[in-house]
Amino acid sequence: MEIINKIFKSNTSGYFKVLELRYKDNKNQYYLIEFLETKTQMIARKVNIVRGQVKDCWYKTVFGVACLGNIKPHEHPELYRIWKNIISRCYNKKDKWYKSYGGKGVTVDQRWLCFEYFYKDAILLDGYDENKIGKGLIELDKDLKQKDVPIYKKIYSKDTCIWIDKSINRKNAFEKRRTFKAISPDGKVYIANNQTEFAREHNLHNINLYLNNKRKNKKGWKFEYLD
Repeated sequence: MEIINKIFKSNTSGYFKVLELRYKDNKNQYYLIEFLETKTQMIARKVNIVRGQVKDCWYKTVFGVACLGNIKPHEHPELYRIWKNIISRCYNKKDKWYKSYGGKGVTVDQRWLCFEYFYKDAILLDGYDENKIGKGLIELDKDLKQKDVPIYKKIYSKDTCIWIDKSINRKNAFEKRRTFKAISPDGKVYIANNQTEFAREHNLHNINLYLNNKRKNKKGWKFEYLD
């Protein structure tokens, strides 16, 4: 069966084209193939080509937006779990957290849509500790470096994320959801529970600091928690 210049479909990675015969031995023939979507090239056995048993590591198999790259997830299970959860809550509309992340505009940097690059960056971020990650003591945080960035502009990237103690991260997240009262300089009272959205609507910054009495608002606003 002649297969050069023919197009086949991979079981996992879309269509690919057979370019040329590279070499053969007594049992097998090996061909150079190219995946049509990513232009990735690789050498594959004829039997695997015909059966569609070839895999493109750059094909977007993770929720249709991300790929693995040249890395094996099972060798880094904890970081893979964290990465996949980030991709899911930002792009998978069936994820229970999608409404609070992707649904509000949170995105993932293009580089981090590949697990290989995420891994290379994640182990160099401030606060990284493999043992603490394995024990669930620290989490990847996107908010501390983007305090004044509205939710719809926040992004997961090597420049916006750090590893943070889980208890601190949970405390920060809880405080951002707590219902609070805001009194404007002219005496108007507001009740809200989303600090980021309220700050954006009223041209304010760092409401969390005002609520925790660490700073007085220079514009004359007053804030207090209601619970």
